[in-house]
Amino acid sequence: MFCNFIQACHILCDSIVGASYSAGSDLESGEAGRNYLWHGSCTGPTCGEGRVKPDIVAPGKSLLAARSKPSSYGECDPSQKIQPGQEADGNSYRYGTSFAAPVVSGAAALIRQYFMDGFYPSGSGPNGSRSYNPSAALVKAILLNGAQPLMGKQLENGSIVNMNSLDRGYDAQQGFGRISLMDSLPLYTNSIKIKAIFYDRIPISAGEVHQSIVSIDTSNCNSNNGLSVTLAWNDPESATGCVSCMLSNLNLVVQRQNDGTMWRGNDIWNQGVFDSTNNVERVRINSVNQNHTFIIRVVAVNLAFAQQRYSLAIAGCPKYEWSSANFNACPCPLGQFCTGCDNFLAS
Repeated sequence: MFCNFIQACHILCDSIVGASYSAGSDLESGEAGRNYLWHGSCTGPTCGEGRVKPDIVAPGKSLLAARSKPSSYGECDPSQKIQPGQEADGNSYRYGTSFAAPVVSGAAALIRQYFMDGFYPSGSGPNGSRSYNPSAALVKAILLNGAQPLMGKQLENGSIVNMNSLDRGYDAQQGFGRISLMDSLPLYTNSIKIKAIFYDRIPISAGEVHQSIVSIDTSNCNSNNGLSVTLAWNDPESATGCVSCMLSNLNLVVQRQNDGTMWRGNDIWNQGVFDSTNNVERVRINSVNQNHTFIIRVVAVNLAFAQQRYSLAIAGCPKYEWSSANFNACPCPLGQFCTGCDNFLAS
């Protein structure tokens, strides 16, 4: 159970980080690679409520890191690159979620810089006129929206166990999957060309349904992940020792207009079940076509207060088409009114 291993996990911005293996020349002999969970990584779900944890995984075995020797100072890098598992002078190969968490921290900082430098929405920049300070919920939504599914878990004896969710991502071992910024943010220099639409700090009242319509536009877009939509919000603090701790419950629903097919957040097996436990919900539709159009709905089922703010990340090859009156907001400086939002999102 997760509660037995909570000290082996690391918490970052309300996210718990697990560890996958590294890649390339950093792998030790017999290690399966970055698409496999390290056997020493914590697994969930959480005790009592059963929330999915960790949220995301990042390389944590083996990572080349700075080495500190308590008995000396001024260590320099060795003259030649050391081999995986070794340590020399100022370098050392290390392992653990202690080393996966800084990878996610760095990625979160890059996401913030992406918006602050004005790279959104075109993926090129910097453009100071589009500078925006993203909320923590938006950063988390973007991180988890682009996370890629792991293929399995490599045990200490070297054997491989397939993940319960297989190619879908999302389970209590890998969370939403392996961190991948190239699948999270548009960047015109990437070999993988994606498009994305982001909403941040959107207020919703109890009983409201916010809608946005996107179509699939593959022009200058070669995303292999279909359409990925992630909803995240900062749930109010619950009571100590609570069992059912969710106070503000939002639901994410994505419907394909072409045939009416519907997906619900975190319902990866398409059982028609809504998630009332987690404050992050993702829908990933692996197969989409150029002529597909999708209605994205955020439903305020139950709120602790009059309003709840949320963030939404949509990535793949989406093209903005329309939003409901209560949904025409976009990244802009907090406290300022966004003018020309439709044009901003469609550019």
